[in-house]
Amino acid sequence: MKSTFIFINGIRREVMLNQTIMQACESYGVKIPHFCFHDKLSVAGNCRMCLVEETKKSTKPLQASCAITVVPDMSVYTNTSLVKKAREGVLEFLLANHPLDCPICDQGGECDLQDQSLVFGSDRGRFYENKRSVEDKNFGPLVKTVMTRCIHCTRCVRFAREIAGLESFGITGRGSKMEIGFYIKNQLSSEISGNIIDVCPVGALTSKPYAFKARPWDLLSHSSIDLFDAFGSNIRVDVLNNKIVRILPRINKQINDCWISDKIRFSYDSYKLQRLLFPLYKENNSLTYSKITWDSSFVILKSFLKLNACSLLQAWNIPENASFETIIAALNYFRSFGSVFTILNASKKSFDFRVELNTQALLVENLLKKDVILLINTNPKAESAGLNIYLRKLAISGAKLFTLGFFNNLNYNIISLGSDLSILNKIVSGKHYFCYYLAKAKNPLVLYSSSLINSTIYPLIDIMQSLVLKFNLNTYQFVSVLPQYAYEPNMYELGVRDNIKIQPFLLNKFRAFLYFNSNFINDNIDFSRNFSGKKLMVACSSFGSKELLNYDMLLPICSSFEIEEHFMNLQGFLQKTKPIFLNTGLSLTYSGFFSSLLNTVVNNKIDKVTKLVSPFNLSSMLGFDISSQYNVSLASKLDWFHLYFLRNKKIFLNINNFFLSSNISNFYISSQSLTSRIMFLCSKQFVSNNTFFNK
Repeated sequence: MKSTFIFINGIRREVMLNQTIMQACESYGVKIPHFCFHDKLSVAGNCRMCLVEETKKSTKPLQASCAITVVPDMSVYTNTSLVKKAREGVLEFLLANHPLDCPICDQGGECDLQDQSLVFGSDRGRFYENKRSVEDKNFGPLVKTVMTRCIHCTRCVRFAREIAGLESFGITGRGSKMEIGFYIKNQLSSEISGNIIDVCPVGALTSKPYAFKARPWDLLSHSSIDLFDAFGSNIRVDVLNNKIVRILPRINKQINDCWISDKIRFSYDSYKLQRLLFPLYKENNSLTYSKITWDSSFVILKSFLKLNACSLLQAWNIPENASFETIIAALNYFRSFGSVFTILNASKKSFDFRVELNTQALLVENLLKKDVILLINTNPKAESAGLNIYLRKLAISGAKLFTLGFFNNLNYNIISLGSDLSILNKIVSGKHYFCYYLAKAKNPLVLYSSSLINSTIYPLIDIMQSLVLKFNLNTYQFVSVLPQYAYEPNMYELGVRDNIKIQPFLLNKFRAFLYFNSNFINDNIDFSRNFSGKKLMVACSSFGSKELLNYDMLLPICSSFEIEEHFMNLQGFLQKTKPIFLNTGLSLTYSGFFSSLLNTVVNNKIDKVTKLVSPFNLSSMLGFDISSQYNVSLASKLDWFHLYFLRNKKIFLNINNFFLSSNISNFYISSQSLTSRIMFLCSKQFVSNNTFFNK
């Protein structure tokens, strides 16, 4: 970029030609007050608080510094008496109708109007007429409105249209009749609507759940990351009296910039509700649980494993917030027993997710260069709200976006190719109109959902490789998995796959079943009904729910805000959570639980189970022989199970008639937000009453 020289307060400075006066001044530490300007939104220039004096290149002495681009040799003054008088006049008009309710305003202490009135305002006002009053709007269960405080900076309007994609939100009326709201009866039904609170410089838009809870100077702030999805947005957690009272975004321009989703912003109330505080055990089909110690629970598990070693199948449904430490500890445990953990490169077709999870293509600087994007069976609005913001920015800038499978309102223009996976075969053969865009594209990208891994990953890989060869594309920039949950990039980096999806009709083949689970939302199997024989149903979870009542043992696990562990996001950045408060009750981390269980079990010589849980032994139990069909080594554990049902066309649908659909029907409710009252209200308001996030 070319540079030029201008004078700022009489000093010659070198600035870039595409900068505004405000940006040029702030690059040299000269702060200019403003209300309407936001560096992530378009320029409005309507608050006039950023006026500066320009003496050489303009006929007007006062210029709006946020809207005027620098020109060579211009002379700008930011602290003259004329500028000071103009700022006092702007603030006097803003305060003319502003209610003086700072003691009860939740923006107090963080209000731009307060701060700038103190520094740049006059020491007295001249208006004694009645103040203008505006009726408050109902924006839903998350955003509280006091519209009389609004100063019409239009930040919220620009955010709704440019970032959130809410076209029905805007300004009505003129002059004293001007109001901000919806043109039609509506609410803020967006997965990122809470960010409208951050962009408001005054107390017109504040958080409903946070209302009257605390003052900012009373809060203790901690840095953490969002574990509701694999995007890993950076957050700031504010705590009062060992209780989370609000969560705000933490700026990271490489990941989430300054935005976060509503689920992480408002679901903090769930971490103190229905918490499991200590291990519970239901003995001899009793109807009630009794409180036990961790030592007693390990003794029960040890005795059960010893009695049922010859027919033991253990399964662990990986929780959404499983860290590197958790997965490694679980691997060490399950590998000692012959587990349902699957080693990726031990399958018939070698496949490395560290390559397939194309972190380079998903970096912000690379992602924003894409001109054609195909989404396969993924709903980025629900699965990765932070990534969806960048996809919307691409769509607005002129990139072509297509979807195959899931199709719903993603807040931007997108073309649906259908819901049948066989369309990919037509694209490879060159018989589909999408080939025209793919051949013309300079920097294309295909994102397919990680939900396809357990069903169609092998034919899908073949098709992707065919596309790469046919269109002469760069593999490392063309295809990438879009993980749904925070644990998936960790697993891909470690080279392991999620556990197999056990079919209900096979459960009665096993006389013992040990089930570790923390995600009860996406589990559609009732193990207590489908499983027959001697059993020990163990649930490891942070929260209690009605789904747990059929389990024999409940073990308390630390929540996301009580651990200090490492996570990798879908862009390849390694991040770490920090404990906000001490472990609730007797909760253990997952890694601590598996390490303790491994020490208890292995030290008692139960590791012989490894030899018994193999494809060759389980073939007779299942009633069919799989070892003759696939050369699966014992080191691959139960990878044969996945391969059999994937390759057997009698059980799984062929790709030619495989119809896609999203497996996330409710954005707000997951295993980590299951007990959140705020998320329940959002689900009732935005999911039950309309088709906001339905399939």
